[in-house]
Amino acid sequence: MLAVIVAFFAGAYIVLNADDVRSAVLPAPTPTPTTSPASYATSAKLYVRDGEFENAINAYEAAVQLAPDNVDYLISLIELLVTTGQTDRALELAETAVALAGEDDRVQTVRAAALLANANKLSDAGKNAEEEYAKAGEAARNATTLNPENGEAYAYLAAALVAQGDLYFGDAYDMAELAVAYEPDNAGVQYYYAQVLENQGYYEAARRALEQALALDPDFIPAYTSLARIYFFFSNERQSAILMLKDALERDPDNADLYDTLSFFYLTAGQYPEAEENALAAVEYAPDMVRARAHLGRAYFGRLNYERAIPQLEAAVAGYGEPTNTTSLYFVMLGLAYYYENSADCSRAVPLFEASLAVSFPDSPGEINALEGLELCRQTQINQ
Repeated sequence: MLAVIVAFFAGAYIVLNADDVRSAVLPAPTPTPTTSPASYATSAKLYVRDGEFENAINAYEAAVQLAPDNVDYLISLIELLVTTGQTDRALELAETAVALAGEDDRVQTVRAAALLANANKLSDAGKNAEEEYAKAGEAARNATTLNPENGEAYAYLAAALVAQGDLYFGDAYDMAELAVAYEPDNAGVQYYYAQVLENQGYYEAARRALEQALALDPDFIPAYTSLARIYFFFSNERQSAILMLKDALERDPDNADLYDTLSFFYLTAGQYPEAEENALAAVEYAPDMVRARAHLGRAYFGRLNYERAIPQLEAAVAGYGEPTNTTSLYFVMLGLAYYYENSADCSRAVPLFEASLAVSFPDSPGEINALEGLELCRQTQINQ
């Protein structure tokens, strides 16, 4: 899928006199008796070329409606749905494609892409995505069994494995190496290779892979986010990281992940007004993104605006469910916001401090702030 989408983004469907061609061949997306499935598919490709993804999806939907047994149309439609984050419909059609042509490695590959995207979506919402990552890995492995030279499938398999924890890193690395060996000029393959490398702390190697991904496809937005993270946290190039994300937003101005990453960078730098601005945009474009809620609450908290911080942190805590060492700081922050709003009542704050303390690593921000919160509430109780 990535190779196809990369080709589209790179402008493979370049047509001279595009406006004339458009008026001649782009039908309305609703099927009509005089429009063939092939014509809708051609329209979809031109829409993709022009960045009009929803129109492209509608055209492919029309083609599929007229030719439901055409696996090529299904694959192209699923690819676009994954690209635009419409994972529910992508998964639905992936199952249809498997029923039609489960022995086609391209079908198993696109199913892996849909499952991986859905797993990432679940993870962003604070939900357990382990089972979905396992399913994505299984589909990708099926694709590599059917076609041992399917680099894209190896990349998805590597991503699914590394998302399941360090236990699988060796296998993930091997799969990522195979992916690059078979499809070195695929931007998505380079991106997932970098994910595996970054996960294990090979930041310079990951940086090179991400730079290669962007050289292959300057519009491959996820690579900007990962590369900016390496610049910001591991290469001490903070300003370059921020400028990189701003450049990426010019290419994709509705991308919640870019806004959220910018917000986190500004939070790390203590620039709370900028963090708030970008977190607000992330929440606007992705209301269910739990980490965006957490970052917005943290930005309000940093500006001592506890009244606004509380509902955002409550949404984040509800999304996370139980605290972990990674997320415990937001539970503590909510407890502290409760305390600062009404120091006479610690009934809501103390359970949050205690739960965070139980999972926080020694000397971590979660532990330090949880202990501080418990001490504040202890002093309040003594003084009452």
